[in-house]
Amino acid sequence: MDEMIDSIYSLFIDELDFIEKHSYFTSQSMKNQDECGFLVELAMRKFLKEVIGSRFKITHGYIFSSEKKVLSPQIDIIITDTLVPHTLKLFEHFDNLEIVPVEAVVAIFEVKRTLNKSTLKKATVHLEKIFDAVSLSKTNEKRYFHGGWGIAPSPAQGMQLTAGLLSNPLIGIIGLLHKEGIIDTFARSQDLPWFIDTIFSLGGTSSKGTLLVPRDLNNYMGISALPKRFNKDRIQYNAFHHDRIKMLQNFTAYLITYLNGVSGRIFDVNSCFNLNSE
Repeated sequence: MDEMIDSIYSLFIDELDFIEKHSYFTSQSMKNQDECGFLVELAMRKFLKEVIGSRFKITHGYIFSSEKKVLSPQIDIIITDTLVPHTLKLFEHFDNLEIVPVEAVVAIFEVKRTLNKSTLKKATVHLEKIFDAVSLSKTNEKRYFHGGWGIAPSPAQGMQLTAGLLSNPLIGIIGLLHKEGIIDTFARSQDLPWFIDTIFSLGGTSSKGTLLVPRDLNNYMGISALPKRFNKDRIQYNAFHHDRIKMLQNFTAYLITYLNGVSGRIFDVNSCFNLNSE
């Protein structure tokens, strides 16, 4: 079975290696940075669609906050919960660009071809703008059923629920390549915002992949994949380095484990559609 999984992920690696070479030609020979970025984003969305399936939707575009009446900056990868209302507008003629309600969002990623100090900084600044624009939360303690229905604990018990799903979205950065050691160094710097969960890079054909995740020594992988972080303190991370097939598998395992514990929420239609206005 291990050989079967390795063979499947070897196919993914071959596809991503092709994109790496294609995007390099587009960037260096054609001098088209926008097309280069588009190719990498498209490839990562395709990969995620193939490993996540239809339970969650892999899309890109903008998040809308009905509470603040604003759109976020554009986002390379958005994952939404299909068990709650999860789209407001699909632009089929613009590569299926989408506007989604903030309540349906369970993960967002910024994608870069190459991760270095400059691109990591740009990615985190962009994610911070998104986070602030639509008030994404990493500290919501409320629990939900599948379908976005909130669970209300008994006030008389004064107990905090541990069952049910949380709604805090996964926030991360994905790269095809990275400068050796840069992810570990960046994780120790003050440039990494407190709400970032993961940084993943596949690494080049001659280097290892890297996966940065929250540390949990009680977990068999040594990582915490639970969508809970109930304060804004900086957390500790583990950085894993391995061959690219194993790292792609580990990134997939981390993402699926996180998604297993998260739920979208039902958004307020009155607020979204201004039904209470005169």
